[in-house]
Amino acid sequence: MNQPNMFSAICSYTFPLLFFLLLANQVSSASLKLKTCPDSPNCVSSQAQDPAHHIKPFTYTSTKIKAKKTILAIFHSTPRTRIVVDEENFNHAEISSSLFGFIDDIQFIWSEKDKTIQIHSSSRTGYWDLGKNRSRLEEIRKRFETESRGN
Repeated sequence: MNQPNMFSAICSYTFPLLFFLLLANQVSSASLKLKTCPDSPNCVSSQAQDPAHHIKPFTYTSTKIKAKKTILAIFHSTPRTRIVVDEENFNHAEISSSLFGFIDDIQFIWSEKDKTIQIHSSSRTGYWDLGKNRSRLEEIRKRFETESRGN
């Protein structure tokens, strides 16, 4: 490929991608969807239809700003947790296991309209997580509810 054609090809892919990424940041929480759980039992999601993978979304009574501040404080105080994405209506964190360093992904979609937080937690590797993703989200829910009452 000669230089002008290479430049043209790069531009034809780069500019639409940049445009898409800019628009993606402007999307409302109503149009956001969590990643779908695979058939394996190492994932839970409040948007899952099957009972094996379904978990109730979080709810909050304060403002979204206060609720989000509480969730982010929980993430920051949880060992081996890294916040990957912190946007207005979406959060993504990675938590690594203490023994082998396996990474689990946690996603939150915020809805100010109905004061819910759609949640998803899944293992990146392996088949079975011994219920860790579900129990972790329930631990976060309990801390969130306790700490929200103190705000």
